[in-house]
Parts: sequence; structure tokens; C-alpha cells
Amino acid sequence: MSGIDQKTVQGFERVAAVEVAAAAAEGREISHQAVMSQNLFLSMMDEDPRGRRNASGETLRSMVPYSAFGEHSLIPSELTNGVLVVGATADHDPAAVDNLSYAVQAAGFEVESVTVETLAQQDVEEALSSFRPPSPERIGELAAHFARDPENGGDALLQLLEDVWTEALDLGASDIDFMFLPETTKNWIAFHVNGERDLRHNLPSVTMGALVSLVKRQAKCQDYSVRERIQSGRLSISWQGRLIDARVGTGPVEPDGEEVSVRLLDLAKVPRFRVLTRHMPDVGEALLALIQAPVKASGLVIISGPTAQGKTTSLASIEGAYDRVRRKIIEISRPPEYLVPYVLAEDAKGREGRKVADHIAGALRRAPDVLVVQEVLTEEDGDASAQAVDSGHLTYLTLHAGDAPQTVQRYIERLGQDNQRVAHAIVGEHLRVVVNQRLVRTVCHVCREDAGPVHKHFASVDLQRLKLKRATPVFRQSKTGCRYCRHTGVSGRALAAETMILPREPEFKQKIIQLIQEQRYDEIPLSDGVKFTPRVERVGQLLAEGLLCVETAADLMAVR
Repeated sequence: MSGIDQKTVQGFERVAAVEVAAAAAEGREISHQAVMSQNLFLSMMDEDPRGRRNASGETLRSMVPYSAFGEHSLIPSELTNGVLVVGATADHDPAAVDNLSYAVQAAGFEVESVTVETLAQQDVEEALSSFRPPSPERIGELAAHFARDPENGGDALLQLLEDVWTEALDLGASDIDFMFLPETTKNWIAFHVNGERDLRHNLPSVTMGALVSLVKRQAKCQDYSVRERIQSGRLSISWQGRLIDARVGTGPVEPDGEEVSVRLLDLAKVPRFRVLTRHMPDVGEALLALIQAPVKASGLVIISGPTAQGKTTSLASIEGAYDRVRRKIIEISRPPEYLVPYVLAEDAKGREGRKVADHIAGALRRAPDVLVVQEVLTEEDGDASAQAVDSGHLTYLTLHAGDAPQTVQRYIERLGQDNQRVAHAIVGEHLRVVVNQRLVRTVCHVCREDAGPVHKHFASVDLQRLKLKRATPVFRQSKTGCRYCRHTGVSGRALAAETMILPREPEFKQKIIQLIQEQRYDEIPLSDGVKFTPRVERVGQLLAEGLLCVETAADLMAVR
């Protein structure tokens, strides 16, 4: 199943040719390949846009962290029809090759087997020399250099920030925090990796003060010299041959300090639609019917979950699957995060006096094919989005909820109390898909510990819910980790979703409307025609694949 068909690719080919010509007319030179890469989310166009089984070595090295190959003297050379070719010395570590294979798969590629080509040590070192990132020790040295002579330390400060970006991106960080507390020793740079915060570098106060001002200036914040006010902005980071977008937010911290938080938004790391829905085939089929509908589709799709569980990333993946040349998509966010090419993103926080509801009303007057609303927080937001749905606009939205049935309940609660019966009918009639997301940490495949057969950890009734055989081997996270996971025991995160696909038949819809009116939300998954996949089934899949710690699975079993 693919989210990008050949007609979509051809449309973007035509658009890319126009963009290249327009740039040339302005005296700028951009390649057709680069434009196609950006518009289709692909790092290089020698990949198959309908799959992830082929990639050049350049593409692989730009997508996979250096720590997964360079630190182990490995060179990912190419991926051809699912076969990963790796250059290595004769005395290479087989575990390092396995780790690289997992890293390539984590970057969204499909690897069926690995072939190792033996290279001389000198050839490996020469090939890796242009990719080697700065050492963490250099960040400390640059920070100390600036602190000794701030007036003449401008170049050191710029290099320091460049090194911070490089280290964070190589570690796969999602966020970077710069904490500035003047005249204290609590000035930290923290990275968020796999959902955990790591206080990474402690800097002299004078260096951190200059560094946060530099970040705010590059992000075009309103006043980079002021710490007492909340500000926001965006900036771009050059890394491994491509530009990474970043959203910046600031806030005052007592006493007389400030935190600057940077969200790293690498479109190349957004999972392709096919990868996103690989373990949700029913959802993938339902969404693809909307994405590739020959005529304008209608309905409501809700992606829910707690904070920082990948809702925005999933929406970006879905947007990326659309033919954005022929379909007009308007997204309303507070503020926009991923800037998907040819999606019209509006910042609902960026205009004084305008609310999300105002942006929705304005968007509907511009005839969108698809409306995306990030974070429905108020009754006004809910009422405006419901009006969009009721007027025949296909609408995707996100909100906070703990599970799929609660998602319906939370959305109903966001609708005004004056016309609840109408609202119930709108939701019951038009709701198509609900995806409730949880991101769970996956165990390092190198150092994970054998926990025996699954029946030692779960009762028979739970094994039935997990859909696992008694003898299925399971694993637990290593407490000490290994050098391949930087001694965390964790290799990444995986999506454990609970999904619900609502029926289109009128007789089934009427029953769902009745359940909503009677606030019997927990019975919706059991209603005739509803395709419901509880989160526990995905937990079982992750256990069977050896990706999930058995203790983590037990905790998830306790949460619906």
C-alpha cells in the first residue's frame, strides 16, 4: 500500500521544473532533484517514491545518525531491493553491523538482508572523515574560550551553537533546552531523546547568556535582548546536506533567567504514510480511500493522545501522502510545526485578536479540499470544526484523550452546549477514523535481556488479549545498556495505537448516534459495523517482535 501514486509524482515533476526555472530567473541555482526531494519528503530521488527498499549511500548517510555507523568504522554504501551493503574492515564487529541495520530501518527504510564488503582501514577512515561530527568535549572548550574573552569570542560562539545542533541531530533529539540562570552554575543545555530529558552540557553563565541571545536572534524573535517576555520564532539548521526546520519558544524563569526551547522538525524523518500505517492496515485502507478519492471527500478524522505522542508527526505523514498539487490543504495550528510543502499553514497564535475559530471560518471561504486543525482546545474551536465537517469539508484534527472511546467523548465536550443534539448527529454521521496514539520506548536489540516465555509474565486471559502463544519469547530492557544504545538500554520509540473505524451504513450510524446521545462512549467499539483494534493488540505485536520490554508491556496493559 502506497500513499504516493505515479500521478502525484508526475504533478510534482511539473511543479519542480517551474520552481527551478523561477529560481534561475532570479539568479539562483537549485536542482530539480533537490526540489523533488523537498516536495515529496525524499532525501534523494534515486529512492523509489512508492517504497523504501532502494537508496544511495549518500541518502543513507544523510538519514542515519553518524553514531550508528561512523563510530564503528562502518560505511552504509547502498540499499538495493532491500539488501543493505555495508563497507567495513575485516575485523569489524558483527553486532555493530546489526545495529546499523536497525538504524537504517528506524530511518524508514526496509532492510531484508545485509551484505558486508571488506575495505582497507585507510579507505574507511578517508570515507568517514567528511562526516565525523565534533566531539562533545569541544563544546566545553568553546564555551570556556568565549567565557574568557566574550568581546572577541564571536566566532567561538557561532561554532559552539553549530556543534550543539550537530550533536543533538546526530543523537536523534526531538528538542533542545537552553537554560539560562545568570550568576549560577545551573546553565544547562538539555537534549530530549526518545522521550527522556538529558542534561548534556553545563556552560559558564556568561556563555549561556550570549548563546540564548544568539538563538533568539537567529529565530527572529521580537526582542532577543529581553528575558521577561514569552517569545517565539523559527530558524533553519544545515545538517548532512539538508536544511532542518526548527521552532523556537522562550519563557522567563525565576530568578531573572530564561529558557529557550528548540523543537527540531526534520521532514525527512517523518515516516512515510505506508510506514506509519504498516501495523494499522485497516486505518491505512480507510485513510487512503480519503486521500485518493476521485472526487472531493468529506468526513472527520481525529488523531488523539497525550502530549508529545507523535500526533503532529502523524498528520504530517498523512499530508505528505496527498497530491498537494491538485488538492488544496489548509492547516491551522498554534503555531505550525512541520511545514509540509504546498500545505497552506496558518499560525493561529501569530495574529492578535484572531482565534482558531476565526481561522477556520476564513479557511472555509477559500474552498479547501482538506482542512487540518491542530489541537481543539475550546468550545469555539470545536463548534467551528463541526461546522466545517457538517458543510462537507474533510477535516482532520487532534486533541488530547486517553483512548479511542474517550476521544469521541472529549470532542463532544468541545462542542457548545446549546445545540448538543445537532452536534451528536454531526459526529455520529461524519466521524470516519479515530487513532489514539502512545509512543513506547523500544529495547536495544544488542543488550536486551532474555525474559523467558511470555506465559511466565501474563495470565492466560491476558495472553488472549495480547494474541500471543504461551511460548513466545520476550525480553526486558538492560539496566546498564551498551555502547550501541549509549548505555540507555533503549533504541528508539514505536507507535502503540488504538484505532477505531466507523461504519458508513445508515443503520449502523444511527446506533452510534444513540450511544453518543446517551453518553455510552465505551460501547461504541462494540457497536455493529465498527472496526476496533485495542492498544493491547499492538502491544502484543511489539512483544512478539522483541521490541518492547516485558515490564513496559505490563504497565501498558493496565492502561486502556
